[in-house]
This record gives sequence, structure tokens and C-alpha cells, in this order.
Amino acid sequence: MNKIQYNNKYSASITGGALLYQETIALLPYLNDKSIDNITDQASNNTLLKTNSESARKRIISEIRKRYNSVNSNVFTKLADSTIIEQKVLLYFVCLKAYPLLFDFAFDVAVKKWLSRELTISSVDVLRFLDHNSAAHPEIEEWSPKTHKKISSVAIKILKDTGFIKDNKLTSINLSISFWKFFHNIGETWFLKAALLNQEQREQIIG
Repeated sequence: MNKIQYNNKYSASITGGALLYQETIALLPYLNDKSIDNITDQASNNTLLKTNSESARKRIISEIRKRYNSVNSNVFTKLADSTIIEQKVLLYFVCLKAYPLLFDFAFDVAVKKWLSRELTISSVDVLRFLDHNSAAHPEIEEWSPKTHKKISSVAIKILKDTGFIKDNKLTSINLSISFWKFFHNIGETWFLKAALLNQEQREQIIG
């Protein structure tokens, strides 16, 4: 994957949920090629989600299905057999695949800050990113200030929930080489850099 593939429109639907960890885990029985088409049943026949509002369940299910469709189903097979920390990293990967806005923010802001050791990061950085990219993505100008604020909050929350931000600073996540190799094995080696692994670590995994 390269950034040319991500020149499509940014979507504000990311505000429909952050990492959606609990919700995704709850819906795992549907997150396979045999059952995914039936996932909308949980909007009305709610047995898995802890959300009373049917409209809220519909939004959650819509976003999780969008995320599922953005990757190969083997990601969710891996998810079922992973630790909680690994699951959250996998869901961050899925979010980067599903949302071009988040993908670009990860590389244009988070990774650049990490490499320059400028570790402090906040919703202000997201707002600056949106402003900087509004010329290339005019859809940004169509969003209300409230939407801009919500996107900035959700983008940072995703990084916090995954574990890449602690005490308002970027931090790496220490996981096994075998886990990181999964991304290389499925042809998504770019994610190793998005996950803040240094060059030596990436070379060890790829090698």
C-alpha cells in the first residue's frame, strides 16, 4: 500500500466511534465471510451489543462492517486469537485501512513527530492537519466546526485506546516479533512504521 491509494475523499464517519474495541469483540461471531451479511440483525435483535438505542447500534454496526470490508477476513481470525493489547493494535491497523483521513494523519503527523522525537501530540495537531489538508480535500471545508472538533477528539482517542499515546506523548508498544510479522506476511509491511517501530526493528521483522 502507498499513499496514492488513499487519495479518495475523507469521511467524517470516523466520528461514529473510536477504536470500538468492546463492540468489535462482541460482534466477532459475525466477523467472518460466512456471517458478515447477517451482522445487521444485531441492530434490531440485540443480543451482543450493550447499547439500548437501535439507531446507535446501527451506526456502530455500519462502522464495524466498513472496517471489516477494508481488510482481509484473516485479520479478524488473528484478532480472535490475540491478547487484548494485540487486538487493539490490530484494530488500529483496521482503522488506518478504513479511514484515509486517519491513515494520512498517522504518517503525516504521528510518525513524523515520532521520528523527530517531538512526542507531545493532541487534538490541536489533528485540527492543524485538517486545516493543512483542506485544499487537497475540499470536503473538509464542508464539515462544521463541531465535526472538526469531534474528529480531532476521536483521532487522538484511537491512539490513546490503542496504547500509542500515554500522558499526551507518543509511545511505542512492545510486542513479539511473531505478532509484528503478521503484517509483513499479509503484505502490509507499511503498518510497522505506522506502529512506530524503528528501522532496526522493522528490518528484524522483515528479515
